[in-house]
Amino acid sequence: ELLGLVLAKYEEEHWPIAVTVHHTAGDTADCDAYVAWVANYHIFGEGHGWGDIGYQLMVCEDDAGLHIYEGRMCTGNDDFSSMWCIGAHASGYNDGYVGISLVGDFSNGSPTASEFNTLTAVVARAMFEADINSSDLYGHRDFNSTACPGDQLYALLPDMEETVDWCQSCGY
Repeated sequence: ELLGLVLAKYEEEHWPIAVTVHHTAGDTADCDAYVAWVANYHIFGEGHGWGDIGYQLMVCEDDAGLHIYEGRMCTGNDDFSSMWCIGAHASGYNDGYVGISLVGDFSNGSPTASEFNTLTAVVARAMFEADINSSDLYGHRDFNSTACPGDQLYALLPDMEETVDWCQSCGY
């Protein structure tokens, strides 16, 4: 159960080989309410019907602080069990790819330092858990015709890759 919604538990699993970074292109002052909206949109929105949030993990910052959400509920029981489920976040690039989304619109504005650092830590942890090389970090636009994850966040992916590489060399 997530914020009053009963979501499907996915049995179909995969071994991740890469991470895809997204942005939601929406802004919010209330992360819980926004993530519930994303769930409703992904489950019931026109052309969707995905049974759950398409991203495996989401990072959001509001006045209450930083939050990390498990987007796609999986049958595992560890902290990052959602990353082992096949997502619905990048057409043709879901099986083997972990979709991690930062809530916000980063087309023109940059993420805050705390948003970026938290997103980077979540990406690093996911890549460490699945033994994914830091060079296998992508933005959604690398696979599909989209502006996602926004120009400003996309421009920061090389910095994120460098940090992930450093984290992996230290054994996370």
